[in-house]
Amino acid sequence: MKKYIFFILVILFSFSFGVERKEFLKAKSFSGFDSLNTRFIGNWPFGPAYAVSYDPSRSLCFLGSGGGVYILDVSNPSNPIKVSEGIHTRGIVYGLFYSNNKLYIACGQGGLEIWDVTNPNNPTKLGYYFTPDEAWGVYVLGSYAYVADGWAGLRIIDITNPRNPIEVGYYNTPGWARDVYVSGSYCYVADDEAGLQIYQFYGGTPNVNEEKPKIITKEKSLKTKKLYDITGKLVNEKKLKKGIYFKVTEKGKEKILILK
Repeated sequence: MKKYIFFILVILFSFSFGVERKEFLKAKSFSGFDSLNTRFIGNWPFGPAYAVSYDPSRSLCFLGSGGGVYILDVSNPSNPIKVSEGIHTRGIVYGLFYSNNKLYIACGQGGLEIWDVTNPNNPTKLGYYFTPDEAWGVYVLGSYAYVADGWAGLRIIDITNPRNPIEVGYYNTPGWARDVYVSGSYCYVADDEAGLQIYQFYGGTPNVNEEKPKIITKEKSLKTKKLYDITGKLVNEKKLKKGIYFKVTEKGKEKILILK
């Protein structure tokens, strides 16, 4: 009897937490974390390391540490040298992505921050975007930053103007979005208890190499009976684009096809 009561309480608590969390996200409002008649001045934020990124052309390592980022010269791997600790974020650094002298930072409640690291000795903050929940992972492709944002799922930010990032798309994933990887218009999200989630962004395909799609499969001898995309829609094999498809053979076997 006690086991049943405990089980019911767990269900009620889980449901209550889910409702409260959704209401919290609706009511959540960011204004730079500042309160009435109070403003943020500065901090010394460094702590546990959760994220790392790398610039191979300059042998620079960007190490997330608490609420900041160390820039390290690792040209001599046996003797890393600190170049700067000038990047201070408004939240804990959980994800980093480096591209073209810019560092994109997923920093928890601080959302997405964009820094210019052209001069590693003097990094400069370009802009930021406060996401609805907590930014845990970030991936940049073309003009978009894809952010894994906890309970708020996948958020897609236009970074054409890094000083004024704008959200252009999102998907409320069923779990807690922790990390994201992007290939073409497909987004692969590590969604905690919901496992792997795959989404397609229709707002515009980022700049990618438009080579002729190539089918990767070992069972080339099997004839195709039907071919579906990841949404379950039947597609014409002669009009395939880059992405992931499910192939059903004459023998009823399902096989994943990856076009790239």
